[in-house]
Amino acid sequence: MRSWQPSANASSVKWPSLSRPRRSPRPGSCRFKVHLGGKIVFANPAAAKILGAQTANALEGKPLLDLVDPDFHPALLAGLKNIADQGGGTPMAELRCLKLDGTAFDVEAQSIATSYDGKQVTLTSMHDISARKQVAASPSS
Repeated sequence: MRSWQPSANASSVKWPSLSRPRRSPRPGSCRFKVHLGGKIVFANPAAAKILGAQTANALEGKPLLDLVDPDFHPALLAGLKNIADQGGGTPMAELRCLKLDGTAFDVEAQSIATSYDGKQVTLTSMHDISARKQVAASPSS
């Protein structure tokens, strides 16, 4: 696994609520994790639930690539490198994540450069689209 470090020119958005997650407008609609150096440093309870963790703290320190299907590693690493080199963020993209038990599921995800605990990090938000993809793949009756 490559180690990813944000560059000094990464844009910075302050997210003071990261230390105190708030309820999202729709329960479970905003799942996010913060990662630095290829490891999760913060996740909200919705991210823990979608990834199959008992608590959000159980995700801290987990390698980011362990939670993404290996087929999607090159695209993920390219997006993170782009954020590190140019700041800003990535467009919404589909990828396949892995729960802690290894179960694969599809998500739409988007990442941005931000600061957390005084460090430049990447904030990734994701939404489970497995049900939508199953409906789209099923033959219409």
